[in-house]
Amino acid sequence: MTKIKLNKPTLRPSGETYDGFALPQILILSIGLALGITGLLAASLNRLSTSKIASLEMQSKNAVDSGIFNIRSLLNNSVRGALYYYWLTKSCSATADSKECYSPPITAHPKVFPGIPQKAAFPDFSQLHWTDTGNTWCDGISAPQCYGRQVGPMCTYGGRHAAGAVPWASMRGVLSGLLDSTEDQVAPNFANKFPGSTRQFNQTFLIKSLDYVGGEDGGESSISIEGFAKPIGSSQVSSSSKLRANIAVTKVVTSSGFAVLSAGSNERDGNISNGQSLYLGDLNVTGDKTGSIIWRRNIKSINDCKTFATSLGFERNKLPDNNSGKGGLWVQPVGMPSLPKISNSNSSSTAVFCTPTNYQSTSSKCNVLSQSFKTSGNKDRTMNFDDIFVYGKNTTFDITTSDKSRVTMIVKGSIHIANDARFCHRDNSVSAKCGSGKPQNLTILFEKGAGHNIIPNNTANNDKQELACSSNFRDNGDLHLVSNTKIPHNSLIIGNTSTAKDEKFGAFIYAPQTTLSTISEVAPVYQKPSTTGSKHIVAARGVYAFVENTMGASHDKAPRLIRSPNGKLIPFSFAKSSKAWDPSFKDLSIIAIGTKLAGSNPGQSSHNDMILVYNKLTKQYSLRGINIINGNTSNGNISVAGQVLSTGFPGAYIDLLGSPLTLAPNGNPWISYYGIELDQPNDSKSFLSFKSIAWMKNICIAKQGKSSNFEWEFNEDYNKDLAQRYQNLDFNYGVPYYRGQAIKVWDILRDFNR
Repeated sequence: MTKIKLNKPTLRPSGETYDGFALPQILILSIGLALGITGLLAASLNRLSTSKIASLEMQSKNAVDSGIFNIRSLLNNSVRGALYYYWLTKSCSATADSKECYSPPITAHPKVFPGIPQKAAFPDFSQLHWTDTGNTWCDGISAPQCYGRQVGPMCTYGGRHAAGAVPWASMRGVLSGLLDSTEDQVAPNFANKFPGSTRQFNQTFLIKSLDYVGGEDGGESSISIEGFAKPIGSSQVSSSSKLRANIAVTKVVTSSGFAVLSAGSNERDGNISNGQSLYLGDLNVTGDKTGSIIWRRNIKSINDCKTFATSLGFERNKLPDNNSGKGGLWVQPVGMPSLPKISNSNSSSTAVFCTPTNYQSTSSKCNVLSQSFKTSGNKDRTMNFDDIFVYGKNTTFDITTSDKSRVTMIVKGSIHIANDARFCHRDNSVSAKCGSGKPQNLTILFEKGAGHNIIPNNTANNDKQELACSSNFRDNGDLHLVSNTKIPHNSLIIGNTSTAKDEKFGAFIYAPQTTLSTISEVAPVYQKPSTTGSKHIVAARGVYAFVENTMGASHDKAPRLIRSPNGKLIPFSFAKSSKAWDPSFKDLSIIAIGTKLAGSNPGQSSHNDMILVYNKLTKQYSLRGINIINGNTSNGNISVAGQVLSTGFPGAYIDLLGSPLTLAPNGNPWISYYGIELDQPNDSKSFLSFKSIAWMKNICIAKQGKSSNFEWEFNEDYNKDLAQRYQNLDFNYGVPYYRGQAIKVWDILRDFNR
């Protein structure tokens, strides 16, 4: 062994050496170096393995993420078909375990949502119905005739162009590939789109289940999906990732889908063999022509999609362009929002009768909602009415509103505006232009049911189904009594709105049990309201009636219904060939009513109370006796009804031939002995102009050849303005479009093939 000597002085004792000390040091250094190199190799190998696992994990994770993205994009498509309804699906794939599939209760019905789902199949939503809670839609009609409101539409939009059938079968066929046992590939043409790419794995996914929980207004869809990563050219799964995504499903109504007009309240309204809930006659849509007309009825057959428009009587070029996404005519019983919230309502109500001589007086209440604006212009106002009648040249029912002082009218009875009168809604000033008022600032609510009880006869034996639009095409949207055995509900009859086209009737009318009609009397004359007050013919509940005194107390201005000699109500109608419920009053209109003046003597025996009648077919006039029926009420013993006497009753029939001014034997016109005065309508200055939203039971826009004087403005801002007015998106009511938005996702399981 070599001795190592150090010449450098040290502190060791003399004579000692380091023989053999270098070898252990070298060994220790070698071991440390080996351990370091081994550690570096292990770390490098671990990083490589971890990187490979992470890459595989990312591949399968990307597959499920892409699958969710693809589903959202597909079902959120509002342009093609009605794919968005499939957000409401409960179903599972062919490869899903039974525990992954929705199991319906034993009480489930295949026709009631969500039905009885089938594996690997999407439903036909036009064959499913929302649960009819409280039997409010079927209205006593039992299955199989009625299960509820259809979940999905049977027909596409109609309007300027004809409607077609929604292609549920083809959509289900296309979507069925998402639930079969074949994996769907992510970006299958990746290599073609990106030549030279070094992609090593294919990404695929399988939808295991879709489980929607919610209702018509939205909910949540839980989607279970599994993603896979496979080497190119191999069927071996390198990694898989499975997750469930909960996606919030919201109902959206666009401007084009918003219901400017909506008609229909239950299943019986769809039976058009004996009256229908919608007729569009002279309707002429103006403005930006964006919005929808919703006919709330179930369509049972796709064949009806081609024919339902023919029963509505409209001219296609006067409706929105349904091929340009503007809206149009939609047939589906979509759910309506509930009654708007009412605030600051007073308890008392009043009947109003406006005439050319009284409408400007405070006592008439014809301008009370303009006068109150002067003192309450910074707060909302609510007022109750029994009935409102506005008759005669230039007569005006006046309302002023603003964004700070909105008005709610609660009407317990009926409204009739006719004979050159107008409904004037002004914006922000009592001197503003008539028709300038914003529709969202004036709400007209009709109390459903019988209405007020001033006249007990009007509250008994009433039926919401009694009044409808005529389904006889020749009657052109006339008012129709379904059975004429019960008293109809409220009516809103607007024969004219103004004397100029730009003076528009602007309001939001919420009245799902009330009938809106635009018919006007066809007789060449009408009763001129008396300046001193007397009986007057009116239209209420869609039938002829009279008031006792136009200038009297509120109960004097309540309508008393008139019945024919056979005890039938007489519909307020214009058609010459209208269905005759009572042959004794076929083709007859009631123009006026009067009581024989004290001391008058026409020179011939005649009944004390008479009505002036016009024959629409022969254009002849006559006076007919009417029996005024009295009854005990809270206001005393007053008149409550009238019944026309038969022509054979002594003094109950006076033939006036072709003129209402035919002279009596004593030389004066017969009608003068009864205090009846007449006027002639000014048809050239009689307009029907609307800037309104109307949700009714029946909408009967008659076809009376007035389309040149008829306008209904549609505006794309109606939905936003109304929802903002009530601070409630429920009032953005219309054709639904469902949209999904992911709210949370979580992993369920990941597997990796090493």
